[in-house]
Amino acid sequence: SDLFALGLVLYEVFTGKHAFPATSHDELARMHRSGPSAPSAHVRPVDPAVERVILRCLSAEPEARPRSAEEVQAALPGALR
Repeated sequence: SDLFALGLVLYEVFTGKHAFPATSHDELARMHRSGPSAPSAHVRPVDPAVERVILRCLSAEPEARPRSAEEVQAALPGALR
């Protein structure tokens, strides 16, 4: 859940928008299942690596999300390897 929350924060930092701008619980559940729109749909340019990290963090399937914050950091541009 912490990495999902990180994805929400990163999405808002990069786009200035909510990842799931729902007005009801049912709408939120539907949006969560389908996933958010790509950050690059709202702003350009977004580094493709950053976009991939954000969308992985926001995956509806927990097993598809990064396993750790270190994995997120390593996937970001400029990360020390």
